[in-house]
Amino acid sequence: MFENEGGLCINRNTGKFIAGIKELGADVENFHFREKIPRNYFMATFNVQKACIRITAIRKNKYKLLAYLRAYTVGIKRLIYNDFTYIFYPNNFLFLALISMLLRKPYGIYIRGEMDVDRRIPSYIFKNASIVFTVSPKFTAKIIKLGGNSHTIRPMIDYSLLDIVHNRKYQKKEQYEILFLARVEYPKGIADLIHAVDILVKQGMQNFHLSIVGYGPEFEIVQKIIQELDLNPYVKLVGLITDTELIRKYYIESDIYICPSHHEGFPRVLYEAMIFGTPIITTMVGSISYLMKDSYNCISIEAKDPAGMAQKIQSVISNYSAIGEIAKNATLTIENYLSQNNETHSEQLFRNVQEKLNRT
Repeated sequence: MFENEGGLCINRNTGKFIAGIKELGADVENFHFREKIPRNYFMATFNVQKACIRITAIRKNKYKLLAYLRAYTVGIKRLIYNDFTYIFYPNNFLFLALISMLLRKPYGIYIRGEMDVDRRIPSYIFKNASIVFTVSPKFTAKIIKLGGNSHTIRPMIDYSLLDIVHNRKYQKKEQYEILFLARVEYPKGIADLIHAVDILVKQGMQNFHLSIVGYGPEFEIVQKIIQELDLNPYVKLVGLITDTELIRKYYIESDIYICPSHHEGFPRVLYEAMIFGTPIITTMVGSISYLMKDSYNCISIEAKDPAGMAQKIQSVISNYSAIGEIAKNATLTIENYLSQNNETHSEQLFRNVQEKLNRT
């Protein structure tokens, strides 16, 4: 939780999820560290205090070990007080799940990414959870194979079936717009993308422009790289955008969405690009390959391969009229996927917790 002028704030999607549980009738508490919001950090836009959500916030300071000892001491007290604990993974407080087992208190896990999901202790925790929700059927199947109770959540995105664009045209043009919308950090492949752009420019390709929408720890470094490589005519660092209508506009006005991530769960931006009919070039890391199929609903690239990425971008632009069929298949993919489950993440969790507590 970040200290802002208006109070304690968290990520917008997480805040909407917690508020959704509260609206369903639960008494919800948000437990985490609190710290001053970093300069130019704009992702924490949901004010948990104004939403009247109970808060236990542990001060984070330079003495990291002491902060964690205090957090776990307080966390155990919160486990005892509350009926159910729901832990996002990866998370600094995963071991509270082990303590929950010792206290015989039910807990759930939300797996957002692939990091260390196969390791022994996390696997044991997932197996013994009352419920595990994941961002993809691939992760869900993995937890079920371990012997756990797992389900896939409906994507936590701001758009729905009603937003799907069916009538986009995919015609050759003089200038092509490429969109990167994600945190500006190395694991998202941003440096690889910049170097791919540099390769294309050095090869004489000039009929494209890249918009980088987002903010993150490497923002200033990426800005410096763009300047050093003299790529300002081809790349624009837009910064973070939270307005859903403006984000929609970026997708619709872009000819390609590119996701060069090194590791992921399943990034929400791919759901969004499919909803708006923006042709996708993506790595196949994490559980992306469960939904995305090369040359069917996307064009695949290898992670950490700027030269290969440049070649695929050049190929798509050179044969752009052929991308229409792939983009339309992506529209069908997201339409079918969203139609399978009408419950929100909040509704899924609330229902499962009610069923668990009623049985006990």
